[in-house]
Amino acid sequence: MRDRVVGRQEATLAADIIETRSRLQAPSPAIHSASFLRDQGTELARRIGATGHVVFALTRGARGGELAPILRSDFPDIPPAGTRRLADCARGSIRPFWWAQDAASGLEGLRWALRLQVPLPGTTGLAFPVAAGQDASGLVVFIGTRLAVLDRALPDLHGECFSLFENAVRQHATSPREAISLTKRELECIRLAADGLSSEEIAKALRLSLHTANQYLSDAARRLNANGRMHTVAKALRLGLID
Repeated sequence: MRDRVVGRQEATLAADIIETRSRLQAPSPAIHSASFLRDQGTELARRIGATGHVVFALTRGARGGELAPILRSDFPDIPPAGTRRLADCARGSIRPFWWAQDAASGLEGLRWALRLQVPLPGTTGLAFPVAAGQDASGLVVFIGTRLAVLDRALPDLHGECFSLFENAVRQHATSPREAISLTKRELECIRLAADGLSSEEIAKALRLSLHTANQYLSDAARRLNANGRMHTVAKALRLGLID
């Protein structure tokens, strides 16, 4: 009986999120500037007391889905294990989830957000699974010392995260492919990185020194204006530079 009630409540929350998302979505959305997106994310973060936020896109690789940041503000780097954990939570879930290192996080009263019992970045974090169309999905994540969110505010906040993600994906895809020129070696390194290989494994596969392999990856990131390896892979995939 309890499972049935919880199921109905989750369905109601999902319907509220979808309704809010539709209400916020413009009929013919324009491509927004990077500064507009930063302001949009910063405003959402401010309202819940977050000190940093990031918009992740879920990319496909030979070793499963990975998260690539496409919009970031004051958000720390995440170790691979934490990224994989977030990616696992992002797939096939509509409910927000949170984590906290301290007992008093400000999120204990949330009934419809799941709590993760694993260490992740920030003292407290709150993540919203999002999607744009049928091909793009990801996470919008907020961190801070103490976040403040009410249950009744979750649907509206989640809907606005959908809007932020859709705008970020649209803006992220505007760079023309022909404006990007990568060398054969840079593309080879990115393809192997997309398959989940480490720098050492990439160097071995291509018979390069570790320093040279890392240099190719750094040069590719610079050409793509990417922030880190995962962002480089995400941009290369988005531009069609690699399969």
